[in-house]
Amino acid sequence: MQSYSVVIPAYNEEGVISEVLGQILALKGVELEVIVVNDFSSDKTALEAKKHPVMVISNVQNFGYGYSLKTGILAAQNEHIIILDADG
Repeated sequence: MQSYSVVIPAYNEEGVISEVLGQILALKGVELEVIVVNDFSSDKTALEAKKHPVMVISNVQNFGYGYSLKTGILAAQNEHIIILDADG
């Protein structure tokens, strides 16, 4: 079975992040490591993401989309990486 790391940069996505993570984690037949990079959101994005069995990395300030992507990719343990926006 192929293993994938899913990197999700997120900024102020508390309203949709749980739904997106639920859909990803419901996929069958693939082994997934899911990494949410919270880019210093001012809402509860990180708290919502932590309700799921995923890795949550929180930036200490808002660094932007590209920085968050790089952070997630560097944390990934699998050779194959999928990048997904937090709003799906």
